[in-house]
Amino acid sequence: MRIAGLALAGVLMTAGCGPGADAHEHQGDRAYSELRFADAVAAYRLAVRSGGRADLWAKLGSAGLRLPDYAVAAEAYRELAASDALRVGEATQGLDLAAQGAERAGDFVALRVVLLSLLSLAPQWANGTYALTVVRHVPTTPEERLALLPLAAAAAPDRRTADSLLGGYADVLRATESCRKGIRVYRSVLRRTESSRLAEDLLRGRAACALELGREHVDEEPWTAEGWFLEAVDAAPETDIGRMALVGLGEARSGQGDLIGAALAYQAAVASTTDPDSITIRAMEKLNEIAAARPPGDVSEPTP
Repeated sequence: MRIAGLALAGVLMTAGCGPGADAHEHQGDRAYSELRFADAVAAYRLAVRSGGRADLWAKLGSAGLRLPDYAVAAEAYRELAASDALRVGEATQGLDLAAQGAERAGDFVALRVVLLSLLSLAPQWANGTYALTVVRHVPTTPEERLALLPLAAAAAPDRRTADSLLGGYADVLRATESCRKGIRVYRSVLRRTESSRLAEDLLRGRAACALELGREHVDEEPWTAEGWFLEAVDAAPETDIGRMALVGLGEARSGQGDLIGAALAYQAAVASTTDPDSITIRAMEKLNEIAAARPPGDVSEPTP
């Protein structure tokens, strides 16, 4: 009696849970055959929750394409590839169809999802035109822009657009990965751009990167730091970045034992503005330190 009672309880519990994956799959198949694609998507979604087999993801992807709901299709084909390595090619083709459909429909949010899926699964299938559309119309994260901007630049309709996109790529590199990578892109675009306005932005970015790199090296490698600070000053001489680089240049030269060269850099930072600010105060403090460090009897002033 106890065994029978347990068996009955199990049956009731199963019944209470509703249809399983197979039942939802059959519902989806029937809805798909009757061209009720919204119902098919809903049924296949329930089926994959009960057991995400590869064939269920493939069916959900196909229904998403036919509905169309390209974001659903992207998710399904991404999961198809993850669940069965032998079906990566099929998943890639499905994502490509989803990208084509999303672009035609003007569904740029879905296009972003599809394109990022393609980039992670089969980068060689990612289309630069899609990337250009996404970066123009949809907000993206810095990590996404790292992947999308070079692709978009390759598909840009003209040099100015390509240069602007590459400048944005340099900005993202500076903010997320490293200035050492970013500054190479700034230099490259500066050599080719014909836009004076873009050049100003690129120079500021290059100067900010050079300043950061100088600060990274100033304590341990002052000679290396000097080169970075000089590049920052050259790129943005009349900006706060350039003035901070002059202070950094003074620190680098002090680290080399060149107190006269350091004093000249600090004096240049002070003389670069008529309105004293934190940069001026820092430069003056450094000049006072140099004065206090002179040997007794040395009353000479550093030559400007």
